[in-house]
Amino acid sequence: LEMRKAVQAALNAEDMLAAAFGKPEFYTVDGALYPQGYPWRTDAGTEAYNQGNPEKAKELAKAAGYDGKQPIRILTSRQYEFHYKMAQVAAEYLKLAGFTVEMDVVDWATLSERRGKPELWDIYITHSPFLPEPSLMGLMSDTSPGWWSTPAKSAAVEAFNAESDPTKRAELFVEVQRVIYDEVP
Repeated sequence: LEMRKAVQAALNAEDMLAAAFGKPEFYTVDGALYPQGYPWRTDAGTEAYNQGNPEKAKELAKAAGYDGKQPIRILTSRQYEFHYKMAQVAAEYLKLAGFTVEMDVVDWATLSERRGKPELWDIYITHSPFLPEPSLMGLMSDTSPGWWSTPAKSAAVEAFNAESDPTKRAELFVEVQRVIYDEVP
């Protein structure tokens, strides 16, 4: 968890998005999992987004016992060029924070196969549309690559999934997003 928080502190989403999409008209720097206009929109936890703070990342990595030798492996593909460009920028921010970084650039089919093997990567770049139902997001499943399964996640997601009232579900999604930012899956 502390290493994931260190990576989170290092990354600058604004620069990653600029590299990926160019003009600001083509992207929005926003940590919310859903944009304005969706019932799931919340700013919960987003203060952890877009930090770009290499000094804080160094401190967190050191506290986690990272010595700078073990590489952080980024799995990406050029078949989605914007993934590759984001990975390049992420790698540079991680290096500024004292991480050793290895890029594993493969075709999409190979990435899809390798992301199922946790021993082969630490970070992989992907994307998703804004799904009408948050429970359909990959990271909501314990078996999605990353294999995020914790008591806090289970509590938040189970409460969200058990509720049928749309207004109450939107309120419960606030906690789901907060846990995502707190646990940095």
